[in-house]
Amino acid sequence: MKLLIENWRKYQGEHDFNVLCENHTRGLITDTELVMLWENQVNNELDLLLSEGEILDAISIGYEKGKQLVGNAAAKWNAGIEAWATWEANLLNQAFELAIRVSETSALEKAAAVLKKVLSTIDKFCEAHPTICKVAKFILLMAVISAVIAFFSSEAQAAVEVTKFDGSPMQLGDDGVTAMKGLMEIASDGADPETQQAYVDAMQWLETAHASETTVELAKASGEGATLCNKVFNIMKDMLQTEKIPGLQGLINIGEKVVIKTNTVTQEVYATGKATQVTHIEWQSLATPK
Repeated sequence: MKLLIENWRKYQGEHDFNVLCENHTRGLITDTELVMLWENQVNNELDLLLSEGEILDAISIGYEKGKQLVGNAAAKWNAGIEAWATWEANLLNQAFELAIRVSETSALEKAAAVLKKVLSTIDKFCEAHPTICKVAKFILLMAVISAVIAFFSSEAQAAVEVTKFDGSPMQLGDDGVTAMKGLMEIASDGADPETQQAYVDAMQWLETAHASETTVELAKASGEGATLCNKVFNIMKDMLQTEKIPGLQGLINIGEKVVIKTNTVTQEVYATGKATQVTHIEWQSLATPK
């Protein structure tokens, strides 16, 4: 354990996350370089943790059995769990810092991929540590979500303001709008004509608001189109809070293909002793070319 701490301190001195952030602030490294160097740091720290037998033993034994240990065995177990928990806490802080400071889409996607890899590693120990694992996965998942939500944000040419998970406002970028359009198409597929038309109106409202020079706060905007858009955005946030991050790129891919289709239906109703009654119905719906 002592060797681990000494090696870890030496490593952190050479690759301190705060130093990376300082270099990023000074413009010495780009968003992509910052995330790449951070990924190397995370991988090396994780490898170092799991290569230390006492830490691996501690998380493998499990919470319930570990609490029954006494003497030197208990001390080693507590030290192992503490080292693992400290690393997770540091990783959480770093992830949120990246979500705030990084704006390049590809870099944010990479950061999310790194965190999901960590989640995959934690999954291996969930049976032994159900409570600790649940908390850790929730924290890391929220960090991933923050990165994905930040992926949708943009300060340039964006006028629709929405709320992130932490309650802070952000401008919805092009990809966020496109993802919402994809979700609208999925939600309206097969619905009745009135509902399909409502989604078309909502998408048109969203496109107009997004192109506006005046910022529109989605949650406070009035009108049926705005209300439905806000509902769609909240559904997207709820999807992000499930245990697995959904294929958000899939929503964007659908949204890029969405078109407005005009539908017409003509019905003839025959009644005994009465003239033929013809009813013509026309409405719009969202569709993607097959």
